[in-house]
Amino acid sequence: MNSINFTAGFIQKKQILKKEQDENYKPCYVSIVELDKTDKKDINALEKTALNWIMQGKGLITYNIYKNATKKYGNDNISKEHYLAVTTQNSDYENLDYSKILGVSLFSETDTPVNELNLLEVQPRTSSISKNREYKKVGTELLNYIQNTYNEKPIYVVSLDGAIDFYLKNNFKSISGQPDSHYLMYDV
Repeated sequence: MNSINFTAGFIQKKQILKKEQDENYKPCYVSIVELDKTDKKDINALEKTALNWIMQGKGLITYNIYKNATKKYGNDNISKEHYLAVTTQNSDYENLDYSKILGVSLFSETDTPVNELNLLEVQPRTSSISKNREYKKVGTELLNYIQNTYNEKPIYVVSLDGAIDFYLKNNFKSISGQPDSHYLMYDV
């Protein structure tokens, strides 16, 4: 009996903002997909995304997501890892086009009292610090999907310096009570 492998599975459409020629941002729809770390096409798209973003001055977080997806060992506290991507691609998700990926994350459902947002990164031209920002709300919509889908336990994240404000704006709270703390929690 042959098994069917569903790769880069479509999850849902999300609305973000795209910069138009008149320099105003207009709503547009993107797809959130879950990558299959056992599928070579998905892993290849993730690797190409990371390398493409590294060439643009970012991508090290995405490269770490790629390396995590290709590792041969597991963490005993993790029951399920979710490799998620935001893409402008609207079909043929089994052949994911890396050039259309706008954001990626690794989220872990754990056997501990909290789940963990391990890593999240958006394409350099969608970052809030980009001078020629093409898209807005990519990271926010990916994070909203995670918060709304995995809402049975609090979500823990260790944030980089530049992302602390992003998480605070998205209802994460400092664990220590210090505003510049890297240890943040989203409580359900």
